[in-house]
Amino acid sequence: TGSFLSQYATSFLHEWTLDLKTGSCTEECLNPNSIVEFPVIDSRSNGMEGVDAVYCAAVSTVGGPLLVNKAPGQAILIDGISKLALIDNDDFKKGDVVGRYVLPDDWYSVTEPTLVPKKGKDNGEYVLMIATNAPKETSWQNTEDLPALKSQILVLDAGRLADGPVWSADLPHHVPYGLHSCFVEWDKMQ
Repeated sequence: TGSFLSQYATSFLHEWTLDLKTGSCTEECLNPNSIVEFPVIDSRSNGMEGVDAVYCAAVSTVGGPLLVNKAPGQAILIDGISKLALIDNDDFKKGDVVGRYVLPDDWYSVTEPTLVPKKGKDNGEYVLMIATNAPKETSWQNTEDLPALKSQILVLDAGRLADGPVWSADLPHHVPYGLHSCFVEWDKMQ
């Protein structure tokens, strides 16, 4: 009994601490109440201490459009972005959800969150996501319905997720589930 998600794919934010002197590893679930996937931090902070938050794809339900891609009949639906604390401070504890953006009804994220550093004096990041509108009446077995789907790219201010997108644009074609992404500055690609 139970869903595919609860039986096979529950994922919560965990922290593993490696002690290089003793060779030991400890594991701690930081939030057993918030199912998340694809955690990301600002890539400029990889391997550094003091990272204060992680951004994750927020999983709220099961079912939906993954049948098209021959995924399990019940699969995760990602309907937003959650920001979870990685440090304790006066306002929250490590693992607390400290920010969240929820997509409108019938919209689902088809990519993991991608962090883009802000330019200029203002520290912080933007969070990019691509979302696809998948109305409940869409027939996932009838591929003729799929061209009616639409997708948008959304840009959120990482410090104010609940405010919603600071910019969005319609894409010329719907984007299917892909889920993996990263940001690379143009001069680093050449």
